[in-house]
Amino acid sequence: MTATGTFEAIAVHDRLVKPVGAQPWIGLVRGEPDGQFVWENDEPTTPFEQPIDAAPGLGLSLCARVATGKLWVGAFLPMHFVPTACEATAPALCEQPPWALHRKDNHAYLVVSLPASWPAARDDCARRGGHLATVTSAEEQTFLAAQSFAAYWIGASDLEREGTFRWITGEPFDYRTFVAGEPDDHTGKDDCVMVGVEKGWHDRGCDERHAYACEID
Repeated sequence: MTATGTFEAIAVHDRLVKPVGAQPWIGLVRGEPDGQFVWENDEPTTPFEQPIDAAPGLGLSLCARVATGKLWVGAFLPMHFVPTACEATAPALCEQPPWALHRKDNHAYLVVSLPASWPAARDDCARRGGHLATVTSAEEQTFLAAQSFAAYWIGASDLEREGTFRWITGEPFDYRTFVAGEPDDHTGKDDCVMVGVEKGWHDRGCDERHAYACEID
């Protein structure tokens, strides 16, 4: 699991760690080449301090477990991490991201923050029991855009025929909200559609890595 804010870190400690008194694994690993700890899904590590020579002799293969009662940036936080050899045995905290339910049609949406190419995102959404999100109305666009501040893939492309965009599900491609000047196929291979941070659509190379939105009908 990840804990990317102070309040989330406090909740994890008070509700999950403190009651059992264990030091469970979380999703921090030591990155290369700088040796700083990073979340395995690339989220920011701000609630945790970076240890200075905290685990001499353990080598580069380090993961992290949760501990308690550490002074951090001039204020007490209830949780910090203990570098531990990744091969060690310990309990683990796992996290299942919540799906957002659109009550009008009972479709569920999940924006996955781990960057992936469009094909990899398509396959992962299928493994989760859904598909890359199809946005067929302004209302659906507004609802989905509210789920993430990041840019993310959706289930549209013109891979079959250049210039003719289609939804991955075969639904009619009647609604679109591309930003001005797009789609423009700028690189000659911009065949997949992503929603930008300004919430407009862009055609981009399908091998670019972005977050992605999954949908279950």
